Amino acid sequence: MLSRPACGGVPANPGCVGTITRAPGTVVRSSSPKGTIECGPAPPCSRRKLLSVTHPGFVAGAAAGRGWFIVGPTPTPSSPTSQARRAALADFLRTRRAALRPADVGLDPGPGRRRTPGLRREEVAQLSGVGLSWYTWLEQSRAVTPSGQVLLALSRALALTASERDHLFHLAALPPPPPGDAPVDADTTALIDALLPHIAFALDPRFDVVAHNRAAELIMASLVAPVSSHRNLLLWLFDPVTWPTAPPAWHRNAHANMLDFRSEFDRHSGDPAFVALVEELTTTNPAFRGWWADHDVQVLEPTRKLIPHPTLGPLAFLSTQTRPAHAPWLRLRILVPADAGTRAALDAASAGSDPL
Repeated sequence: MLSRPACGGVPANPGCVGTITRAPGTVVRSSSPKGTIECGPAPPCSRRKLLSVTHPGFVAGAAAGRGWFIVGPTPTPSSPTSQARRAALADFLRTRRAALRPADVGLDPGPGRRRTPGLRREEVAQLSGVGLSWYTWLEQSRAVTPSGQVLLALSRALALTASERDHLFHLAALPPPPPGDAPVDADTTALIDALLPHIAFALDPRFDVVAHNRAAELIMASLVAPVSSHRNLLLWLFDPVTWPTAPPAWHRNAHANMLDFRSEFDRHSGDPAFVALVEELTTTNPAFRGWWADHDVQVLEPTRKLIPHPTLGPLAFLSTQTRPAHAPWLRLRILVPADAGTRAALDAASAGSDPL
């Protein structure tokens, strides 16, 4: 039990190290095996008496009119895991810095021979806008926590590739930044085309269709057509015009996609594009509004889908989803015929055109 405040220049409680003094407007801290004491300005209080705290986390009021103190858990040293992660982060930054020459980033190397291989720390700080001391601490494995903005600035200053940038975020125990509106790379497009005659398409984090092959046009023409006003899978599945007459299998498919999207939405909390999409869906479709309020989450699993087609009739598919290793923010969907009837219908639909 703490029976005397450690403020105003009085001795710290038994077990504390040293004596705490408080200047006006400041907060100081001392740690003991029993907890942490923070001293600051005293709140208004008519009782000028010493208070005691018997439970960590409680806040004591005025202590002899001179201040207040908070008792909480004593800070624990960093875990071996966090220390190893900081060491790896420091090593990664040092090696990326050493791999760059001043000319690579538009800097004048200056006269004479440089003693530092690659860029100097001061140059990285200058390019990134990050304080030199802060950057030095990162390279020294200090217990500092960089924000996502700092990591992005360092990524640009060190000319990191997308893979290197994501690795930097991983070492800092932060989720990698979303890819934004970057076009789908040629490797992903080639992969999707190579999956013919099977249906394949790619979704970005907002579930917009960003790439597809010609087989996808057979069953998703209104979604992937060039004249489509939007290419969002959720808006297509929850279309208020077709929803009332859609079969139960369609509703189950829509619900499964919404569950998969929910986790992506929460990772992009506050993103205006995601917020606008959900607002439109909750406004136009009561089923989506009710399911969304449940806040259920489930990654889409391999499943059997029944898709009604206006001319080919009901089509049965086996569907699976994966994420390309070189573009993990994308969802690659692949659909293969689940029965002979669907395969025959697709073969007939593609007859007379270039073979799929």
